[in-house]
Amino acid sequence: MRIFDRDQTWRNRTSIGSSLVVACLTVVFVTGCPPPDTTPPDGDTIDGDTTVEEFNVAAGETMMVENDAVVTVDGDATIDGTLDGMDSRVTLRVNGKLTINGTIMSQHADTNGVEGDKAFDEHDVGIHIIVGDEEVTIGDTAKFHTTGSLVITDDETVLDGSPDDFFNEVEEVAEDDPPTFAPLPPDNAIFGDMDSNGNMNTNGQPKVAGPAMLPITISGEWPDPDDPPPAGDNPVWIFRFNGARPLNLDGWTVNGPPAPDGSDADPDNNPQPKRGKNGMRLNIWNNGGPINVNNVVLNLTDGGDGGDDMDACGSATGKPGGKSGNFRMTASGGINMTGPLTINPGIAGSGGSATVTQGAPGAPGCNGATGEASTATGAKGADNRKRLLARGNVNGLANVTIGPMIAGDGGNATAAACNGGDGFACCSGGPGGEGTANAGDGGEASLNVSGLPVTTGAVLGGDGGTADATGGTGGNGGSCKFGDGGDGGAGGGATATGGKGGNASGGMSTGGDSGDGTGTGGDGGNGGDSGLGDPGDGGAMGTGTGNVMPAGTGDTNGTDGEPESNDGMMGANGGDLAIFIFCIPVGNYVMLPAPGPIEPGTQMGPVFNEDESEEVGSAEYELVTEEGRMPNFQYGENPPHIGIGDGILRIDLAQLSLDQELQGIIGGVSIVPLQGFGIDQTNPLIVRAYDAKGGLIGERMFSEIPTNFGDLENAQSLEATFETVDGDPTQEAVPAVFEIEAPVATFVTIYRIYLIDP
Repeated sequence: MRIFDRDQTWRNRTSIGSSLVVACLTVVFVTGCPPPDTTPPDGDTIDGDTTVEEFNVAAGETMMVENDAVVTVDGDATIDGTLDGMDSRVTLRVNGKLTINGTIMSQHADTNGVEGDKAFDEHDVGIHIIVGDEEVTIGDTAKFHTTGSLVITDDETVLDGSPDDFFNEVEEVAEDDPPTFAPLPPDNAIFGDMDSNGNMNTNGQPKVAGPAMLPITISGEWPDPDDPPPAGDNPVWIFRFNGARPLNLDGWTVNGPPAPDGSDADPDNNPQPKRGKNGMRLNIWNNGGPINVNNVVLNLTDGGDGGDDMDACGSATGKPGGKSGNFRMTASGGINMTGPLTINPGIAGSGGSATVTQGAPGAPGCNGATGEASTATGAKGADNRKRLLARGNVNGLANVTIGPMIAGDGGNATAAACNGGDGFACCSGGPGGEGTANAGDGGEASLNVSGLPVTTGAVLGGDGGTADATGGTGGNGGSCKFGDGGDGGAGGGATATGGKGGNASGGMSTGGDSGDGTGTGGDGGNGGDSGLGDPGDGGAMGTGTGNVMPAGTGDTNGTDGEPESNDGMMGANGGDLAIFIFCIPVGNYVMLPAPGPIEPGTQMGPVFNEDESEEVGSAEYELVTEEGRMPNFQYGENPPHIGIGDGILRIDLAQLSLDQELQGIIGGVSIVPLQGFGIDQTNPLIVRAYDAKGGLIGERMFSEIPTNFGDLENAQSLEATFETVDGDPTQEAVPAVFEIEAPVATFVTIYRIYLIDP
């Protein structure tokens, strides 16, 4: 066993089958032998640039390559075993005869794929083989396995280029290129044998110059279909030769490694999805001789599917799928299909799906906030459209069979809009959000063989994606003890449009199916209940609309999707809010033998039910004066009542005791006056509510007092309600004390006070 370390020193150890016949081992282009390393690594490893006379890896054995080492062989090289570059580029220069019957590998555990804009010799992964003038034979047991690009050439300047240069060149045929055979995009201007002036293009004729050289023969199945390597974006396999010799593709099967799918959206690590990667392209040139094709199968690469996107109550857009793989053959000596050539075009990548789930509803408020809209957009499937170019000296086209041409499917779209916010007490709910889902169209598929005598297979347009949209439910209206209940919010509308089926033409064409579109409107919110007012109305139902686009056309048209439109449900109207009303007949409390003044002070009095048919409890009442004021409290008859002037009537509900366990939160008072004097905007009657700790909940002012004296059957009242704390509608009011104040120079007579309990 020979070990090569960074100083290119080797030591003889017990051989296990690999052999190296070595002259002076040096860094490439550097003369002299460095001193030996006394601690060589274990195993068969090359970890630095190395030059040898001969290079042989025996069957069943493995030679490791590290640190992007370059192996230069002045003589012949035979690889019957495995040359493995783990986390390393493999570069092999062979000036003599090269025979490969084994496996060459270059893969990187952390590779992000091909770095398309960097030169090949700057990559950390890839297989690069530079040959000389001698015979090159890659046998039918050979395997190549790489997560990067593959280059086999007799022109080392190729390595100065980038993968993008050669990737794009596959579909960019120039007018002065030699004879070429390639499936090109339909809009490529270079077709047939005519130049731009309509004359025969002589660039397509054989142009062989120089002495004949030994052939390059490529056979085998690359890579192993049971162990395909991952591939990056825009990978390319390059075969480029300048010598005057034939390039024989004989018994060769290419299994294009599958292009990676675009990554899905990940809120933690990758908030944006990525597009699907493009499939590998084969770029085969022989500038000095012919290309001879016999029993070759090109299983071109599928494009990667686009990444899926997702969000909650927002927007999501899937990413496009990648293009399928492709190839070109160009040879100055012409292209000869002497035996079968089967081309199986890769499947174009499908568009990514978009999903918007229902998140948090709109904020509650007065009124409730509108639910956030949701929009989901599926990506279009990638097209798979090719026109076969056979220009110049291209022979044996009857031996060519083209397999199915399949476009990518459109991405699905699902959108669930957010619900509207509920209304605070007495306030309406917010409308539900609008849901919109637009599925991706299927890709177009076409194959134009321009009358060439090739055998074609099925051409299938991509199916359109399915769309499903749901509007948000309207928020519920707030219940209201004393006023009208809040209305329910309207349900959100929903529009779903299925994707169009992709058209197909050429071969046995079948258009893609169009996707279903299902739109479901949101339900209306429920109306709020009410005690003294009108219940709230239920919210209107949201309208759902399902649309479908046309199916794809072809020799057989696709099937149209199914539209489904579902309206939401009306919200339920509010109902009656159970409340209890208790009567305080204030004039009945006075213990005077005849009408007259009442001294300030405190006393307990009964509390009756609303129609005064039953005593249900008691409360503490206080006539209050303040220092410096001249209160006027009076008792009157017919009907019994009290009068307040420049003073305060305070009702302490902390002392309220209800015999039938009906006690609850007192929400307000309804005052039935007989008449008032001196009340106006500058001297209003004031009603205040305090909580149990003496904090002011709110106050209500009345600048007019209705006159009910002599017409109590049609009495008008003053409603002073405190369902929420002034300035902070998020807090419930829990009054413990009510005050009724008649200011200076006013006098108000009161017949009844009603306490309103929820």
